[in-house]
Amino acid sequence: MDALAHYIDGQWVEGQGQSQDIVNPSNRAIVGKVALGTVAEGEAAVMAARLMLWGRAGLPMPRWAGLPGPVGFSLV
Repeated sequence: MDALAHYIDGQWVEGQGQSQDIVNPSNRAIVGKVALGTVAEGEAAVMAARLMLWGRAGLPMPRWAGLPGPVGFSLV
């Protein structure tokens, strides 16, 4: 059974880490596998998300970026 991949920066990445079973809690049957990402894959995903949110031109972080969720969301 192939592990589910990560979607990072518009591409499916198989993952270089280990995988973990996905278990149906109602009957404990294994229904799939998910790749556990490495630190580098996590950092790549965060960077891709930041670039998508703020643009690729290296714009400064918006003023709501450091605020608690509900407060920042109200400013968006």
